[in-house]
Amino acid sequence: MKIETVSELEYKQLEKENVYGNFQQTVAWAKVKASTGWKSHYFACRDVDNTYTWLVLEKTYLKVFKVFYSQKGLAIDYEKEDVVREVYSYMKKWIREQKGTMLIIDPNITIEPNVFKQIGIVPISQIVPNAKDVGVNCCYVKELNSNYEDAYKGFSKRNKGSIKKSKRYVWEVKILERNEIERFYEILQHTADRSLFAIRSIEYFRKIYDVFKEKVLFMVLIIDVEKSIEQLKMSIKNHTEKLSYIKSENKRIEIINQIKQCEKEIERLSAMDCYVDVCSAMYILDKPKELVHVFGGNIKEYMDFEGQFYLHDYMMRYAANEGYTTYNFYGCENNGVFLEKIAYMKEGFCGKYVKTIGDYLLVNFKWKTKWFYRCRSIYLWINKYI
Repeated sequence: MKIETVSELEYKQLEKENVYGNFQQTVAWAKVKASTGWKSHYFACRDVDNTYTWLVLEKTYLKVFKVFYSQKGLAIDYEKEDVVREVYSYMKKWIREQKGTMLIIDPNITIEPNVFKQIGIVPISQIVPNAKDVGVNCCYVKELNSNYEDAYKGFSKRNKGSIKKSKRYVWEVKILERNEIERFYEILQHTADRSLFAIRSIEYFRKIYDVFKEKVLFMVLIIDVEKSIEQLKMSIKNHTEKLSYIKSENKRIEIINQIKQCEKEIERLSAMDCYVDVCSAMYILDKPKELVHVFGGNIKEYMDFEGQFYLHDYMMRYAANEGYTTYNFYGCENNGVFLEKIAYMKEGFCGKYVKTIGDYLLVNFKWKTKWFYRCRSIYLWINKYI
């Protein structure tokens, strides 16, 4: 099996053949990371059954620590022990030649291969206790199998109720052009500020738009206030007509309460602008199989409109109609902390958690590796508290 470094152009052609690849192992992602100072190295090999490609990023910190990182890589078949041995033996030699400190990997697998220990690949915790994983290693995934109706049947009663409530209002899902990405970003920033997590600059997201092109969707969910008021008034009319022939006292009380709720919503909407951005999202179309909800945000004061439920439901329907088999809600953690409120909402769609093995290290200089993570911990602490 011949392993070699390849040019960006060669890699771009070959990455399409790798069934183990993902969007973080593409030339497009390499260009996004280049905007934050990462250099790219492209590798490829072929065995009897498959073509393998993997992207390795490089950045030097403090002029001392030359770090290599393969995000959701290396993208190879980990069930083939001979492939794993040969590829990582090659990478170990390559890192030594490059005088690298280490290679960080977080392969897209859920079970650690037995061969890792034998070839010197260790969990990050074995070298640096309490170190945090760099990437996203816990996702929530809903299998669609190109069939929305079956997927919807599996939703919890709670989530079905939230979707039903969201449909009291009239919405527009607007796909944004490059010059409109600020609308997405403002909502994401609003969410980050109240949830205390950091986000990249708006230029980072514009870069994603530029390089992923038709494979990325930036969007906002807009509530059409005037049409929503009209729809609520129609609901009041229908409920009032029901009162003329409903005899059951309990049913009449229920209908009267629904009318009062509609009147309350109309009063609230009447004080709002005609069109309001309620939530935003960024999706990546990751090969033909998976639609990935990479980023999302919402405006806190409008969350009870249940727009986030409407948008997920709308995009799952879109994914199924377009032939995607999986809808990936993406991360449920922030710096290793489980996000219970976000997870609670996602769990109502009755998918499953997929937790990959996390960050592993192929170490060249052990002392440098330890000092790198100590320096990184200090940097993160300063950014959090100062």
